[in-house]
Amino acid sequence: MKPKLTIWIVLLPLLLAACGELPLPEEETGLPVFTFEGTAGTDAISLTAGEEGNFMTTFQVEEEGVFVFSGELGPASCETCGPALGIALLDDQPRSPGSTIPESQAPGEGSYDYFLRDDVQEVARVNFQLDDDGGPMPEQMFWDLGDGNLAQAVAVTHTYLDTSLSQVTVCLTTRHQGGCETSVCNVVNLKDTACQAAFQYTVNPANQFVTFQDQSKGKQPFRYEWSFGDGYGATLGNPGYYYGQGGSFEACLRVEDANGCMSEICREISPDLSTCTAGFTYRVQRIELAGPGQSGRVKLDWRDSDGVRWQSATVKQPADAYFEILEASRYEDNREGLPTWKIRFRLRATVVNDTGETKVIEGEGVFALGMGLE
Repeated sequence: MKPKLTIWIVLLPLLLAACGELPLPEEETGLPVFTFEGTAGTDAISLTAGEEGNFMTTFQVEEEGVFVFSGELGPASCETCGPALGIALLDDQPRSPGSTIPESQAPGEGSYDYFLRDDVQEVARVNFQLDDDGGPMPEQMFWDLGDGNLAQAVAVTHTYLDTSLSQVTVCLTTRHQGGCETSVCNVVNLKDTACQAAFQYTVNPANQFVTFQDQSKGKQPFRYEWSFGDGYGATLGNPGYYYGQGGSFEACLRVEDANGCMSEICREISPDLSTCTAGFTYRVQRIELAGPGQSGRVKLDWRDSDGVRWQSATVKQPADAYFEILEASRYEDNREGLPTWKIRFRLRATVVNDTGETKVIEGEGVFALGMGLE
């Protein structure tokens, strides 16, 4: 008589520095067995959670603003060991970070295309943040993001989908209590992100002395060019400056790093705090988004018995490739409290390793995917 199978479901980190022993969870019995039976090239695959040290691990991550629901069946004690099969299913719509997914929007029965990394376009995603200068918060904020888009918020994240844009001029206008209104504009480089000018400042209104603190990013050493907005400037990293009068001034910092990357940022400041000010910081990221023809949502990650990694996302799939979910249902949370979604599936796909070799993997099984369900 075959003994009762024991299955564990745990949340493992996506990236481990090296192979290492992991503490095993307490045993749970009587649960469905997660399996995959098939072939990879001429090699047979037979994986079962709870047998031969294999675990069904589940996780959810966010890649480039899209949730990815994943599960891996294989050795839990070593991330680079095999055999192991990982399945990742991309969400079909953008969601706010940390949001939950209605069960009605979870992937259900049906066929799903494979994601192809070649069918992507690189664009700029920029996080804009209103500066906190220690004064009262403005009542209203108006962002002109330089590509025809507008926003009103303390922090704005915007993706520039026009790949022909190398830079944009972004302006922030703030309106304060009492009717004070001010604005500042900065040229944002969308393609050369190796360096980024940034600074903070402190004001002593009693003598109108302002201390500037460089917070630029890039390869040291920097070359600095400060403009204090009244015709004077400095070339120090963290200068201090006495303004001869109060009011509002546009202070700017231009930096050039050791690799020749150049960046500039400006802020409106008031050395005697007599008027409202405006300023913002920003961070540019180059990200990959699915191209206009990209509809694929499935990624396969196969590690053979030698630990060699084979992936589906870096090779174009032939016409006979498929991924089909035959059944889908809610499963219990994993050991870290992440809800899981149980699928029964069958698949066929071409996978490729780092040296360009390809093989066909096919089979069927039952997996769990980590998914932040409501």
